[in-house]
Amino acid sequence: RLTNTYTGSAIQVQRADNVGGTHEIGFDSYGELDTAALTAAAQGNDMAVVTWYDQSGNGNDAEQTTSANRPKIYDGSTGYLGYLDLLDASDSLTLNTTITTGEFTIFSALNPASNGMLVNNGGNNYLWYRDASSLGVRTSFGNYTFSATPAYGSLSLDVWNYSGSVVDVRQNATSIGSSASITGNVTISKLGDRQPTENFLIN
Repeated sequence: RLTNTYTGSAIQVQRADNVGGTHEIGFDSYGELDTAALTAAAQGNDMAVVTWYDQSGNGNDAEQTTSANRPKIYDGSTGYLGYLDLLDASDSLTLNTTITTGEFTIFSALNPASNGMLVNNGGNNYLWYRDASSLGVRTSFGNYTFSATPAYGSLSLDVWNYSGSVVDVRQNATSIGSSASITGNVTISKLGDRQPTENFLIN
């Protein structure tokens, strides 16, 4: 839970094979995802996220209405994954309302398996973990690539900050580069949705 004023669920889930109804999963007494409730709902089956609820009060939830494209969060054999599995083609969550902004900060814990996008607008504005040695930012006002050290399968904490004129990327608390002076808005409508032959995990 990001704020103690939020009283709704964290996520809505359903069996990955689309059998049965949906389940609302809230938070435990520590404000963490209620994994006990998730395990009870799973009953030994894979579970996928239908909705990731917006806790800001703006109602801008991230949803996936196509069952085959829902990211898995629980494995029937190994249990709670601790991340959204976005490895399969077109796995994504779509925001109810597209965000258009000239300033943003995105925090992500990434454990990429191959090339793939973190957030995008279904077009040419997206932030992505492109390969084993670089992080890329592509927007309508330019394409910028920054060297990064983690190989595939290595977890890193990445911070993407756009101030309205510069994109700055930090990895594991270390700056790995800033773009040249730029201007323009970035639009974000999806989480995930990899390109062909590209995939990754977002923790």
